[in-house]
Amino acid sequence: MTPPPASSGDGASIDEILDANAEGLLYFERFLPLAGRVPGVDVPQYQDVCARYDEQRGLNLGALGDDADAVGAVSAVLADQLEEQIQLRRVLQLRWHGDAGEAVQTYLSAEQEKASQFLASIEDSHQTMCAAVDVLRDAVTDKAELVGGIDIDLVDGKDVDQIDAILVASGVECLPVDRESVFPRLASAFEDLKDRRAAAMSPTSSLPRWPNAAGAGSTPSSFRGCKVRARRSSEHVEPRTPLSEAVWHWWWTFWAVSTSHRSTNSTTAVGR
Repeated sequence: MTPPPASSGDGASIDEILDANAEGLLYFERFLPLAGRVPGVDVPQYQDVCARYDEQRGLNLGALGDDADAVGAVSAVLADQLEEQIQLRRVLQLRWHGDAGEAVQTYLSAEQEKASQFLASIEDSHQTMCAAVDVLRDAVTDKAELVGGIDIDLVDGKDVDQIDAILVASGVECLPVDRESVFPRLASAFEDLKDRRAAAMSPTSSLPRWPNAAGAGSTPSSFRGCKVRARRSSEHVEPRTPLSEAVWHWWWTFWAVSTSHRSTNSTTAVGR
């Protein structure tokens, strides 16, 4: 069965497909450097990702389709000629008898068998080349549309600035943390911090209250110690403002989460 001509002229070119979805590469440009700041995480370089994306750039499917059509035309001509030779051999068999006629029939049959095998290989090549045009276009299209469909602005609902603030506040980079600049950025990333910030900045708010075992609120011991030391000291103590209360609240929230995380890791390590 002869396959239809390759669709070399249908659809967009490889370069057009890649260009139409290249905006998705901004995701890797923005977020790979952030992922690389996490210790122990091996991430590819942005240039390598771009190179992989552009691997098929410049591939000319139109030329491949034209070549497939040319091979198909050659295959059709060979098939017609082989069929004509088979018919002539049969006529010769009817008119030429004896040893000489049988020798000629043996020779022609062997040559036509070789021609038949060669024709089969040409037809297989034609079918493969025709299929390759669509397969290659579909593969590039799938890859490009996957990249083009990526949300280039957010990862798990967090933008670049919020993720940067999380990395800075987490201390994984072992860098000094400016709480007054980092924690307001964190508040935009975590809804519970937003609520606590609003509560801390309320005119009627006092020191942050932490839930105790019974479920009632209690002042953290570190804050109680600050109050006691302030009462016992003769030095002047600057009054807390709602903004400073909010900053301290964010800090103690992060400290509690970090302590819980370290305790969990320690328990896991002991269990191992």
